[in-house]
Amino acid sequence: MPALKEIVKPSDFTRGLMGSKFQNREKEIIATNIIIISAKNDDTWFGFTFEEYGRRCHHSVTERERETLDELVADGYLDRQDGQYSVNEKFIRTLAEYLK
Repeated sequence: MPALKEIVKPSDFTRGLMGSKFQNREKEIIATNIIIISAKNDDTWFGFTFEEYGRRCHHSVTERERETLDELVADGYLDRQDGQYSVNEKFIRTLAEYLK
């Protein structure tokens, strides 16, 4: 059976994440940014460094965003290996109510 992140594409998320199970607006904003940059990456989830995240976002990325990414890792919503963040099954399941 394929992994959930191989079935669910970034473009399958069609609405804002306000009020999500993250219970934190900063995490919702970062999750939205990850969805957007992944949708623009041939609509695939991919591993990214903080620097790459900053280059792909259309705003001035702050150090607080790195801290929030690290919080998402600590909470189990993202994986991090060799300096790269990546979406995991928990991330997608947590946001399933926002799928089209």
